[in-house]
Amino acid sequence: MSPDPDAARIAAAVRALPEVVGLHGGRFGEVATFTPPHRTVGVRVREDEVTVGVVVGYPFAAGQVAEAVRGAVGAAGVPVHVVIGDLVEPGLPHDEHTGGALREPPVAGDLAEVTS
Repeated sequence: MSPDPDAARIAAAVRALPEVVGLHGGRFGEVATFTPPHRTVGVRVREDEVTVGVVVGYPFAAGQVAEAVRGAVGAAGVPVHVVIGDLVEPGLPHDEHTGGALREPPVAGDLAEVTS
């Protein structure tokens, strides 16, 4: 799987989902795909897996968010992990590059991975 085109396509498809407010790079920015000259934050494409970090709006159902994200990724041929990295109240501004909602920094345990 070629990381750059897939990561950019996945990011665009996931951002378009109504369940998703934005992408989330993880606590330390580890959910990203690096391909010169840029990096795609919120999507990590590897040979054996794809991880997508998202910010969702309140209220949400984790299973529905994970299903929608996996559908947007499409047939990757590898496991797709969905990480709900932040939750945003309706109308609250957010920033994908800082990890979601513009509020106090996350604390240990803020991230939730949805597996099926």
